[in-house]
Amino acid sequence: MRDFRLLSFLAACSLLLAAGCPNRATVSPPSDPSTRRVERFLDAMIDDDQDGMKKMISPAWAEENDIDLDDYQVNAYSPESYEITKVKGSKVTAEIIFNDGDAHRLVFKVTKEGSKFYIEPGSYDEDEWIHPWVSVTTSVRK
Repeated sequence: MRDFRLLSFLAACSLLLAAGCPNRATVSPPSDPSTRRVERFLDAMIDDDQDGMKKMISPAWAEENDIDLDDYQVNAYSPESYEITKVKGSKVTAEIIFNDGDAHRLVFKVTKEGSKFYIEPGSYDEDEWIHPWVSVTTSVRK
């Protein structure tokens, strides 16, 4: 009887842990700071949180490109969820998944400045938009 209760307890804990993060999946260890930065960025994208995304843009990159983040919008999609599919060096690849089942593959570059990690955008438009990914492949699941 004691073994049954222990087994039941462990099964319940496993179910609770598995249900904890419905919007994301990851292939890298949760302790990887680059992955965590991209996950937070994608969470802000899902929430349509421009201020949150701007706070994660590299200050050094903004200064180097003479960009006042208050004058720009961060280009973003409106996914339902995402999966981190690859981490290699400073590049983190994610698939953002839409409610129709389609997905886009985004590659982000993460940089460390001091003790913090930031997204280093791939490009920007002179007039308004910062493109936070270094590459995008659309419709990878259709």
